Order: sequence, then C-alpha cells, then structure tokens
Amino acid sequence: MRTLEVPNLMAAVSIDKQRDIANYINNKINFDSSCNFQMLFRGTSKCQSDYLPINIFILDENGYLIWGNSRMIKTLNETEDSLIGRHVSYWGEDKWNACEKILCEGNEEVLEEVGIDQRIYLTNKTSIKEKIDKKIIRGVLGISLDITEQKKFILSKNFL
Repeated sequence: MRTLEVPNLMAAVSIDKQRDIANYINNKINFDSSCNFQMLFRGTSKCQSDYLPINIFILDENGYLIWGNSRMIKTLNETEDSLIGRHVSYWGEDKWNACEKILCEGNEEVLEEVGIDQRIYLTNKTSIKEKIDKKIIRGVLGISLDITEQKKFILSKNFL
C-alpha cells in the first residue's frame, strides 16, 4: 500500500489560527468613522500576510473589495488594480448573500467553498467593527485556506 504525503496546512492555519489572524488585524487597526480603508491597505502587497499559506481579503460595508493580499490576487489570476473596487457579487450572488448576512448580523461564518480556480477553500469571514462603537460594522475580513489536497487525501483514504 502506497502512502500519500499531504502537506499539513490545516495544522499550520487552523480555524483558531485564522481567528487569531482576523483578531490581530482587526485589533491592530483603529477603525473609526473617518477610517479610509483604501488608504490603509493599498500598497501593502509585501506585508507578512503574503508569506502565509492563506488568502486574505477585506470588503467594505457595501461589499466592494478594498484590499487583498498578493496570494489572493494571484489565486484569482488578477492584478491589484483590476480587483480593488470590484463587488463581491462578481464571483457569484451567493458570495454577496453570505457577506451581506455578516454585515447585517455581525456574525462570523466558516464554510467550505469552491473557488473560481475550482479548488476547495476553507473560508472564515468575520465582521470588522468600529473600535469605539462595536455595533457599527465597517466591513468583512475574510481568510481562506486551500484545502484541496486534504480533501483529495480524505477521499482517497475513504476509497481504500
């Protein structure tokens, strides 16, 4: 019997770790009513998030993409200029519906989804709230991890 070696990315970036990253980003930035997301994130393509095996994106309160790390931009086979300002519904009405729910309710959502590259992603989306008034939601922070190889491994293991 042949053993498959699968990189253990899930251990490296678990749901708890994704939450830690989301909380870190959320807490490091002083989101107040005068916050200009585009000025805050534009031009940060070489930050530490680019070296993690995850895609990170931020949507404003209307569902428009205002920032994505370089890994996410590469995954979508786009450029930063072509992505920034695009509405999340561009990738499917279901994506907008999920984000709209987070924007309205302020809850976190963790789900598996198929990307436009036909790979499987475990995505954690959480609301970004104002620092002073936590009831005001300013956007959505999303962190996704490609779990395609893990899913293939599980399927092949179940098949054997």
